[in-house]
Amino acid sequence: MQEQRNRSDAKKWLILGLVLSLTTIIPVAVGLLGTLHSRNAIAGVRDVAGSVIISFTVFGLAVTTLSQVAAIVLLFRSFPFGYRVFSALSICWSGLILVLSGVCMWMLLAEVVMH
Repeated sequence: MQEQRNRSDAKKWLILGLVLSLTTIIPVAVGLLGTLHSRNAIAGVRDVAGSVIISFTVFGLAVTTLSQVAAIVLLFRSFPFGYRVFSALSICWSGLILVLSGVCMWMLLAEVVMH
């Protein structure tokens, strides 16, 4: 009985972790589509970073960071119950988003300090 309950809890953790992890696809896609929409054939790193910063600012860096940390915790809790592939991929995605959030925060702070 306890094993059945733990498995159902792990499934709930997995689904909630996947939802939290994948909500960041929206601002990343908006940022990347903004750079692809530019008239230049080759978008510079500055254009890509600018679009990603704008999209993350709109979405909220703090909410993104908190949701990714919560997603990683929930996905690690569901990891031993057989959901290893989805958990590992989502944990990697959440880690990438956390790195991008850190870079965006650093760039925003540098912009504020420069002006």
